[in-house]
Amino acid sequence: MRDSLIKLMPWMGGKGQLMWAIQMLLPIHYKTLVDVFGGSGIITLNTAVPKGGLQIYNDLNHDLYNLLFCVKHRPMALTKELSFLHINACDEFDVLRRQLQGEDFTQLYLDEELQLAEQMFPPPEADEVKRLLQSRAELSDVRRAAAIYKLQRYSYNGNGDSYGVNSCDIQRFFRDIWECSHRLKDVALENKDFESIITAHNDPQTTVYCDPPYYEAERYAVEFPRSDHQRLHDVLAQHRGFAMVSYNNCDYIRRLYADFFIYEVERPNSQSKKKNDIYREYIMTNYDPRVFCVANDDIRRLQQRWEDMPTGAYPGTTIENLRRNYHEERNDTGQDRPDHPRQ
Repeated sequence: MRDSLIKLMPWMGGKGQLMWAIQMLLPIHYKTLVDVFGGSGIITLNTAVPKGGLQIYNDLNHDLYNLLFCVKHRPMALTKELSFLHINACDEFDVLRRQLQGEDFTQLYLDEELQLAEQMFPPPEADEVKRLLQSRAELSDVRRAAAIYKLQRYSYNGNGDSYGVNSCDIQRFFRDIWECSHRLKDVALENKDFESIITAHNDPQTTVYCDPPYYEAERYAVEFPRSDHQRLHDVLAQHRGFAMVSYNNCDYIRRLYADFFIYEVERPNSQSKKKNDIYREYIMTNYDPRVFCVANDDIRRLQQRWEDMPTGAYPGTTIENLRRNYHEERNDTGQDRPDHPRQ
């Protein structure tokens, strides 16, 4: 049986249900793993890099980056702050959400207060009053991290927009944070645009995993227009190392990534209210997993991992062909595996 996943918090579009497929398709040999759209950190927290390798978590959403930073570097301050953040009703949930979005009273009237400070006080005192007003209007890093954590924990299916009525165990929150803090101790944290982080690690021994906002599907705090989907493909197509990207199943994405190896997988649709509703996704790579993912004598281990996949995960036809045809195609070539996709 597989060990349970390390989870910090629920997150819309999280890849916990597809971890079996992602890990099966990752290459065996690499030196750096970059989780480009890190989200809740589910991939980073549950993927072990080769010994001596570097692991990087990245997300452009500063709230997510700040939360992971506080979990890693300030777990005691974060757990202390969480003890003061109770959410007992939908109204309190909405207040917290508006505060994070800058829609609370202090933000709405901050500009007016700053203007009045300039009118009522001479320059030295006015500057001091303005600094005090701004500090009161902004959440500290730890308070903001605690707020986003509770918002996600109490929201419906981790969407951060609507209140879920499920009870939460605050002691479990603390255990999760400490477990994640330990796991992140050797992980580098970044807060960059995807093109910047991928370009900075354009190396033959680097694996980049991308789980971008899905095309015309989910809504995220950071906008991701069609031009960004094209830009992501273009930078991945130029990557000298290994690249893997997850996406929703649609014609546009399949055409866009026609130059990649494409595998279709299915999972239960947690966002749907229909019973047994299935969501189809793509996992795409710029390398052939039959060459880079399975050692010559490891087909039995691959078979076992396939059979042990979690309940509710369904193999797509193409991945099934990958497993069934591996021996035949590998034996036909009789060649050792190259070190990276471009070789």
